[in-house]
Amino acid sequence: LFLYENYEAVPDRHTLDPFHDVIRFKVPQGRVPRTPLGHGGLDFWSQRCQAGTYFLYYDNGKSAVRLRSRTSTSSSSSSSPP
Repeated sequence: LFLYENYEAVPDRHTLDPFHDVIRFKVPQGRVPRTPLGHGGLDFWSQRCQAGTYFLYYDNGKSAVRLRSRTSTSSSSSSSPP
């Protein structure tokens, strides 16, 4: 199992091509400097979300695994053994 860290996009305008146009990203919380400025940034983004979270989705990262050929998947988040 490998865990990919999240870098959540922060669009500065509406775009029809976000994968090309977005250049600002929130870094994983563990990479935010533990300084007053870093804490201020975390607070800023957490207050903008109704749930009070820094990232809107996938706070804990994304996992990657290698599946055997007979393993079936029922969604992007779950699989079943053969």
